[in-house]
Amino acid sequence: MNKFEKIQKFDRIDSGYPKNISSGFKNWPSGWSNGIDAALVQKKSITSAQKLYFFKGSQYIRYTPGKGVDSGYPKPIAGNWKKWPSDWSDGIDAAVLHPNGKYYFFKTIMDDSRVYPPRAMPRAKYIRYTPGRGVDSGYPKDWADYWEIVERKHYTLEDLAKGITSASEREGRIFLYNHRYYLAYDPGYGPAKTKLGDDRGYGHSIDGPQYDDGWNYEGDLGAFMENLDAEIQHPNGKVYSFKGSKYIRRTGRVF
Repeated sequence: MNKFEKIQKFDRIDSGYPKNISSGFKNWPSGWSNGIDAALVQKKSITSAQKLYFFKGSQYIRYTPGKGVDSGYPKPIAGNWKKWPSDWSDGIDAAVLHPNGKYYFFKTIMDDSRVYPPRAMPRAKYIRYTPGRGVDSGYPKDWADYWEIVERKHYTLEDLAKGITSASEREGRIFLYNHRYYLAYDPGYGPAKTKLGDDRGYGHSIDGPQYDDGWNYEGDLGAFMENLDAEIQHPNGKVYSFKGSKYIRRTGRVF
């Protein structure tokens, strides 16, 4: 049975949530109690436990599940993430561990190069990062340039091109969010195996009807997911979504 025949839906909030981030994550920095900008799960290693990374403004923290924030954090992003672009040192909007083992970081910038007469418009840029080596050559790039092979089935693609506010990966699929819309797709299907996108991408309204792959959010979950700040699938298998000072946990149901 492959992943298209058996999937997990994380469509229910676990009992007792939302909770305060500062009380749910050990040793949480006092200046970070009002929320985060992005979150990232470390690439799996055979020699050590997976860490979590949280980003806020120009800083980040490293978190060991079950123990708390590691000693010495927060630290500045610049100088600690190799080959980091100087104009990205003030922070990021989203981050995700791609199934190809690389990290993808997203940032919205104001760009006047794509419209005439020139006027500043928000554009989603991204960098690809190889753990242990740094930002790959040729980055940052414009996120929208890598969607030419996508069948434009939904307006969500246009919204995401203006800015990606959070991102996550679960069960090999990547979820990209922009306020109340998101895109879910399988990056390993088809010819574009190392690119962020292919013809299995579908756009959704967070609180809208179900689409081809059945992923949607309704009720209390839908309300929380709008304007989401960050999301990860924790090494424990559960999905954690962050918004402001709160977070929720979701346990998957197998279908």
